[in-house]
Amino acid sequence: MRANESIKIPEAVSAVMRLLEDAGFECFVVGGYLRDSLLGRPTFDVDLATSATPEDVMRRLSHYSVIPTGIQHGTVTVLTDDGPVEITTFREDGSYSDYRHPDEVQFAKTIEEDLSRRDFTINALAWNEKRGLIDPWGGKSDLRKRVIRTVGDANQRFREDALRIFRGLRLSAELAFHIEAETSEAMCNCMHLLQFVASERLQVELNRLLVGENAVPVLQKHIDVLLVVIPELACVDKLRHMPVAERIPAPVFRDSTMKRITSLNNRECMSTSSLLDIVLLRMSYANEDIALLFDCTGPYHLAPSPNKDIALLFDCTGHCHVASSTKEEVALRLAALLCDLDHVADVLRRLRYDSATIDRVEKLIKFQDEDLCPEKRSVWRAIRAYGLEIFLDGMRLRIAGERAIARYGEITPEFVSGREAEHLSTASEESSKSPPTFVWHKQVVSAFEECEEFSRIPLTFAEGNQAASACEESMPDATPIEGSKPATVAIARIANELIRSGQILELKDLAIDGHDLLELGYEGKEIGQMLEFLLEKVCVDGMPNTRESLLGCIDDKRDI
Repeated sequence: MRANESIKIPEAVSAVMRLLEDAGFECFVVGGYLRDSLLGRPTFDVDLATSATPEDVMRRLSHYSVIPTGIQHGTVTVLTDDGPVEITTFREDGSYSDYRHPDEVQFAKTIEEDLSRRDFTINALAWNEKRGLIDPWGGKSDLRKRVIRTVGDANQRFREDALRIFRGLRLSAELAFHIEAETSEAMCNCMHLLQFVASERLQVELNRLLVGENAVPVLQKHIDVLLVVIPELACVDKLRHMPVAERIPAPVFRDSTMKRITSLNNRECMSTSSLLDIVLLRMSYANEDIALLFDCTGPYHLAPSPNKDIALLFDCTGHCHVASSTKEEVALRLAALLCDLDHVADVLRRLRYDSATIDRVEKLIKFQDEDLCPEKRSVWRAIRAYGLEIFLDGMRLRIAGERAIARYGEITPEFVSGREAEHLSTASEESSKSPPTFVWHKQVVSAFEECEEFSRIPLTFAEGNQAASACEESMPDATPIEGSKPATVAIARIANELIRSGQILELKDLAIDGHDLLELGYEGKEIGQMLEFLLEKVCVDGMPNTRESLLGCIDDKRDI
């Protein structure tokens, strides 16, 4: 929290405020810019509230480009050198018969009247240089206490505009604030009104909620609100408690989900847990931007690199950590949330997601069912099929899913060594309150190079686990990383080596192209097939990527 009430605003915005004030109107900074400035958070878009009518604003700012973006509600947008600025006339709202927009808008005379119609106290603040901070609803105190509280009666605020319910959850997730009890109760009372809110607006809030640092605790506490927006997820929770004969038809779920549900239902440690909890736990682990490989302080230390894909494969806590873009992170969170459902595209289309996001989410979910082996050729082919970015985020999601399942006790013999199984059995007997946790060791991975078992190719899942177990025996003091299967860690390690050694190439990188093959008599699909064959020989088998070597390989293949 800032020690004083002086707010730094862009000079172009100050100039606009001065022009209105010099004309005898009041003008204040309001909204998220002011809130985040008081919190010391990065903030960009500035909103202003003024006593001037839209016509007054356009007349006084005639030398600016002024767009009447919402003039029926008293809002215009002024284009300044520092970006667009929304200016809204002080107003009082009438009734909200559609639970989203006021039936009529009346202009108010004071900033205090305007602030009384706002959603939350932390947004009901205003500031200018002349009057300082205007805080009639205790918003500054709630910022200090880290509380989300409505202005006035919570039920009335949410009946006026149901989107405020989802916005409150989003703010709680983004700011890591807790939601005040009466506000939380009113959210539950009015959540059914979200059905009247446009899908596009829900999507915007959902995206920001999912990438918020506090997203999972917020959703755990208010899961019923999320189920109004994505009712398909209710099936995940209901299925846990239903007899097999009464279960929801299979098309609701992916086949792999049905198999996992059967396994989980056979575990005593699952008797008090919900499959929906596993979904949220998976999303929580996906939020952790790790891939469980190497410690950057070791021999694989990386300097800052423009290649974000490399950094994502390391357990980096320092300067080599690189996050994906916000849009990619949203897609990953959506995939983690919806991974168990079939027909995910229908859910996303209903929420008005663009085709690129839908395609990415579907690919991430499809990747989870890929039968990958910890063997160089298998991993390379998966990267080739999905593309490097999808592969990397797909691995993040796979690891998150394994950790979530392990957290709730689905430990099967094929990926647990004997010593670990014995440990888990003992832990289960000692504590009936917490389910057993499968623990993996990150130092084990870096020691794979010394394991004779790992050097053999092809490497099966069983062999990979034996190699991992052999490495683990020599590292009793390893730092634990819970939940990930040894075979998955081995796959990630192989992918990392492929990337670091420059073995992820494209057809355009080959020393020959389709024209060369045409001259050799290849036609149609044969050209693409031969180029793919050569690319794999270069990337996986280490054949030199020279024109001479590639043409020689073609001749050898013809002679077979």
